[in-house]
Amino acid sequence: MSPQPRKKSPFADDVEPSTRVIGAVADELGVDPLECPPLYEHVDPTALNRLFDGRPTTDGQITLEYAGYSVIVDSKGDIELTDNDD
Repeated sequence: MSPQPRKKSPFADDVEPSTRVIGAVADELGVDPLECPPLYEHVDPTALNRLFDGRPTTDGQITLEYAGYSVIVDSKGDIELTDNDD
């Protein structure tokens, strides 16, 4: 049986996608976001933020591996986490 993804609610509109990823993973792990590994070791945070900068024509998603999770970030601001250890 494959791991079940968990959807995380979008954060406030003014929170950048890179911060949303760290916050969602920290929440899932039950730790302070400062305890998470540096996101820049897995994806360029500036590029991630620019990818979904709120332009209405932006549509799509990106998948990355971070802190033991497969993370999907979509253009609506949703974060989906799948534990790679499940």
